[in-house]
Amino acid sequence: MNISPEALASLISSSGSNSFGNSLLNLFNDNLGIIACLGYQYTADQHHPRKLMSSHRLGFNNLQEINESIDTWIASDYDNDPLFKYIQYNSASIPSTHFLDINHLKASDKKSEVILQKYYDPFEIGEEITWSYKAGDHFYTINLCRHKSSERLSNHQKAFLTRISNLVVQSTIQHSKLLQLSDVPVTIFSTAPINVDIEQDSFEDRNANIEKITNILLRYNLTHREAEICAYITQGYSSVAINLILNISINTIATHRKRAYSKLQISSQRELFRLIYKNQII
Repeated sequence: MNISPEALASLISSSGSNSFGNSLLNLFNDNLGIIACLGYQYTADQHHPRKLMSSHRLGFNNLQEINESIDTWIASDYDNDPLFKYIQYNSASIPSTHFLDINHLKASDKKSEVILQKYYDPFEIGEEITWSYKAGDHFYTINLCRHKSSERLSNHQKAFLTRISNLVVQSTIQHSKLLQLSDVPVTIFSTAPINVDIEQDSFEDRNANIEKITNILLRYNLTHREAEICAYITQGYSSVAINLILNISINTIATHRKRAYSKLQISSQRELFRLIYKNQII
């Protein structure tokens, strides 16, 4: 399984907006059977979790019902939700991936059964993939809900979803920070057909910038790979995203970046941006 550069570009560019959840959903093809994407942030001084995103592939007639369900959970049930407590307890300072079989949980835990019947059964959710992360007092959770008719995830699919956990979590944290700055209220989104022309134009512009920046940086005696990685960095791609696009390890990316910075006589990403602006290429 792979993620397309177009989908990654869309995820990065939508950070801080209400379309972020849709962009996250669009990272995955229909074979995974994902019907909804939800994200929350919680801190010790908050009375309730803060909703970061909510997008789904259900019909538009479900919007009000979903909105009311999420608001009810945040207002009154999250603190009694054994699944939420389990995820919170088993989260760490590195991204964690959890695969929850709803039918199995119903049979094994009566407390969970009440929550599952109230919030999962009405939308025919059979499995939940959750990424979680703790950073000090901050706790983040990103949930992908799968339809109950979907086949069980294969080991290959689980390995893929685990591998991209850092990308999803770090993108969500950045999204959360931008939401706080812009104070944009999070609304429920139902995915609509993507405007291919707009998405393609956006990706082609970004791709053209990467090629242009790479060629400029080659003048500084960088290797093509060193220049290419720096170009991706200037376009907002994280090391995990570059790893997925170029199929090279994160350690190799770090080595190329370190060598490039040395040749450019810089020591930070901020200085890299200054150099690029100096050349008036972004």
